[in-house]
Amino acid sequence: MCIRDRGLVRRAAEAALAAGDTASATQLAERWHVLDPTALEPRQIQFGLAVSTGDLARAGEILVDLVAMHPDGEAEALTDLPAGLAGEIRGHPERLALLDPLGERYAGWAEFHYARARLALLAGDLDQAQAAVVQARNLAPDWYRAQALAAQIQIQQGDVDAGLAQLRTLVRKHGEDQSLRLDEARLLLKLGRLDEATRAFEQLLHVAPDQPEALYALGLLKLEAGDDEAAFDYLTRLAGSGAHQLDAYYYLGMLERRRGRPQNALQWLSQVNSGEHVIQAQLLIAETLGDLGRMEAGRAHLSQLRARNPSLAPALYQGEGEWLYRAGAADQSVAIFSEAMARYPDNRDFRYWRSLAAEQAGDMALAEADLRALLKTRPEDNLVLNALGYFLAVHTDRLQEAQDLIQRALASDPDNPAILDSLGWVYFRQGDLDEADRYLTQAYDRLNDPEVAAHLGELRWRQGRRGEAREIWSKARSAFPDHPVLRQTLRRYGQE
Repeated sequence: MCIRDRGLVRRAAEAALAAGDTASATQLAERWHVLDPTALEPRQIQFGLAVSTGDLARAGEILVDLVAMHPDGEAEALTDLPAGLAGEIRGHPERLALLDPLGERYAGWAEFHYARARLALLAGDLDQAQAAVVQARNLAPDWYRAQALAAQIQIQQGDVDAGLAQLRTLVRKHGEDQSLRLDEARLLLKLGRLDEATRAFEQLLHVAPDQPEALYALGLLKLEAGDDEAAFDYLTRLAGSGAHQLDAYYYLGMLERRRGRPQNALQWLSQVNSGEHVIQAQLLIAETLGDLGRMEAGRAHLSQLRARNPSLAPALYQGEGEWLYRAGAADQSVAIFSEAMARYPDNRDFRYWRSLAAEQAGDMALAEADLRALLKTRPEDNLVLNALGYFLAVHTDRLQEAQDLIQRALASDPDNPAILDSLGWVYFRQGDLDEADRYLTQAYDRLNDPEVAAHLGELRWRQGRRGEAREIWSKARSAFPDHPVLRQTLRRYGQE
């Protein structure tokens, strides 16, 4: 029977879409469009489905209709395209083809070429972005947004100073334009100019005190910089803005845990019930319960989540096992990874991490057996070659086998500092201090790691260069005061 109730068709289409039933969603959206040809939502669903199935020609035809139907007019619709299509286009230059039907209809519109240039920039096609922005500027020479976009493309092409100078001139002249200020701040962030980006976001907040993107960026920048008070202020304002709420709750939970306020952390984290950070938030809830001396409650929380959400189970197993390993509960870590392996026998990460936990628990036979099992299925896996070689170098006298394994890893990844460190340690244990120096020095220069520092310091001590050894160890201890290998080394040489 043909459904004629628009409301019923709409609800059915939305339900099919939510369930991932692409075929039903496509049919229902088509029916919805027939019943209500002026409605935007069915066309938006049709567009998204066409893109997801790779039918760019169909998606392009629907996009023409969406632009023509926009309630604020075609010019505004074209200008808004980059924001609406960013998720579909970013990193997918081949999807720029869906703009071609628009190009046939709007070839004389500066707004279309502006949108195409912005989307090409998002897709990573600088040549197409440059060509499109030139057309936009030819059609509208005085349009400052096109001028600003040209400056951004110039920066992406490598002419950073000139492009930034032009962009800043435009920001000074059109400082009331929030999107222009946001573009400047994001660009500075992408360039790694964190202090300048921070100032740009702060200036944007002077113009628009509740601008969510600025609050979000500043919250994370201050969190990274260790300015907890400022981070808390920005993130709580973000949480109250209605935008990025789940992100704000997650980072506020992280922050409060770092500040030693576990109960506050739990309140924030418990509100993260979906979204990008949902798994990590649940793992942090468990770890925070552990901080409060309630490790079993934390583990029960994760077990219940696995039972209710089977699709999340692998990530929750991984997170729980790593948490227990970091907490020094090695036997429990081995047990949870063993349980995970029983359910997901082909998951290599579980076996690799079980080997680490088994080593920490003192079960050297299991640790070695897991690494050898991994190597049997992938004989040239650099991570496992190095891990097994280092394990043998540390726990056995099979030093030649250890050297052979590590050299196989190094042959295909010659600049890897972890592998260089392993090979240096094998030579140290063999008594070849010159070769040990060669590899351990390279590893130390490439990687700020406490275990590498422990090894190089021990070599320097053996070489009679005790002042250098103490300096290396002291620097590492300041950065990594609780690292077990470093602390064991310091105790062994009476330096703790």
